[in-house]
Amino acid sequence: MRELPPLSALRAFLAACQSDSFSEAAEKLNVTHGVISKQVQVAETWFGATLFERKGSRRVATPYALTLAQELTQALEGVSDVALRHRNVMVSHPLRISVPASFCLYWLMPRIAQFYQQYPDVNLRIDSAVSSEQESTGRYDLVIRRQPDAISQIKPFFL
Repeated sequence: MRELPPLSALRAFLAACQSDSFSEAAEKLNVTHGVISKQVQVAETWFGATLFERKGSRRVATPYALTLAQELTQALEGVSDVALRHRNVMVSHPLRISVPASFCLYWLMPRIAQFYQQYPDVNLRIDSAVSSEQESTGRYDLVIRRQPDAISQIKPFFL
C-alpha cells in the first residue's frame, strides 16, 4: 500500500476547511485551537504546500487546499461507505465453517474472491486445521470432512 498522510492531520485539515475558523474546527473535533493549528502544519509538511493563508487575524484556505479538501472528502466518503458495508456484515451472525487445511488452501481460498463477489453480504468465518486438530463440535454451521467422525453427530451430505 502506498504511504498515506497522517489521518489525524487530514481530519483537522478537513474540519478547518469546512469551518470559518480554526477555533470552530477545534470545537467540532473536541480539541484545542492549537491542536488544529499543529495538525494543519503536519498536513502542509506532508503535502509540501501552503494550505491556509493569513487574512487579517483569520486563516483562509488556499484554492489548492479547497480542491484538495473536495477530493479528500470524496475519497473518505468512499472509505466510509466500504466501512459501513463491512461493519453491518460483521454485526450480523457469521457463517462459521470448519475445513481441513489442505481443502482450504487448494480449493476454498482460490475461490473465495468469486464467492464474495456473488455474496457480498455473507460474513464467513473459516477455521482450518490439520486432521489431528479437527473438531466436530456444534460451534460450526458447516463442517467439511473426508469421512464422518464416529464421535460427532454430523450428518453426511455427500457419501
